[in-house]
Amino acid sequence: MGAGRPFKCPICLKNVKKEDGVEYNKKHYHRSCYSTIEEIKKVKKPLGRPKKIVDEIKIGKEKANKHTLSICPLCLKDIIKNDGFEYKGKHYHESCFAKLAKEETKLKIKTKKEKQKIEQLKKSIQKETHIQIETDISDEEIITKDLVFNYLKKLLNVSKLNVKIYKLLKDYYTIYKFSYKGMLITLKYFYEIQNNPVISDCVGIIPYIYAEAQEYEQNKNEIIKYASDLDMSKVVIPKVIKIKKNIENNYIKLIDINKLR
Repeated sequence: MGAGRPFKCPICLKNVKKEDGVEYNKKHYHRSCYSTIEEIKKVKKPLGRPKKIVDEIKIGKEKANKHTLSICPLCLKDIIKNDGFEYKGKHYHESCFAKLAKEETKLKIKTKKEKQKIEQLKKSIQKETHIQIETDISDEEIITKDLVFNYLKKLLNVSKLNVKIYKLLKDYYTIYKFSYKGMLITLKYFYEIQNNPVISDCVGIIPYIYAEAQEYEQNKNEIIKYASDLDMSKVVIPKVIKIKKNIENNYIKLIDINKLR
C-alpha cells in the first residue's frame, strides 16, 4: 500500500492516515479513538462491525449510540444508522424505505376512498329519509344504518320506507341509545330466529326484545368461540358397550308334569 493512503478508523468510521494514527491488528485508529480503548489488548476476538466493537470493549455510551448498528423494521437486517433513512425514530435501508413509502401511499388512498364512500352514504341516507344525520354517529354505524334500512325494505317488500320508520329508528339511536348494529341483531333475532310473522312497520317491537336479542347474540358468539378453540383431538367421546346375556346360562329347566302324577 502507498504511503499516506487513508484508512477507515473502526471506531469513528472516519478516514485516518497511516502516519497520523495507531496501527493495531492490521487496523488503523485515530490516536484519540485508540486512547479510549485501553482494554482492546484484552480482546481475543478480531475486531468486526462497529456494534461488535462497542459490545466487546465497552466504550462510552455517546460513541456507542453514534456508531452502533440499528435493525431495519421492514427487513429486520442490520443497518448503520448514518447510512439509512430515519423515519419516526426508526432507521430503514433506502430500498426498504421506498417500499414503506409506497405502502403508506396505498393506505392513504384506501383510507381516502373509504372516507368518500361514507360521505356519499350519509348524503344518500339524508336524501332518502329527509332527516338530519346523527352528529355523533361513527362510520361503522352509518354503514350498519344503511343495512338496517335494506333489511326492513326486504322484510316489508318495499323500495322505500315511510317517514315513521326512519323517525323511530333515529329515536331509538338518540334517545334509547340503541346502536344500529344492535337493532339489526334484534330484527334478525325476532324475524329469523324466532320466526315471527311480519306485521305493521316491523320496528315497533325493537324496544321490547332488544336486551333479549343482545344476550342471545352474545351467548351465540361465546359458543362459536369456544367451539373454534376446542381441540377435537383431546375430546373423549364415551362409548357404550352392550353385553348380551348368555342364553344357555339362563335356561330354565321345564317340569315334566307326568312325573308329578
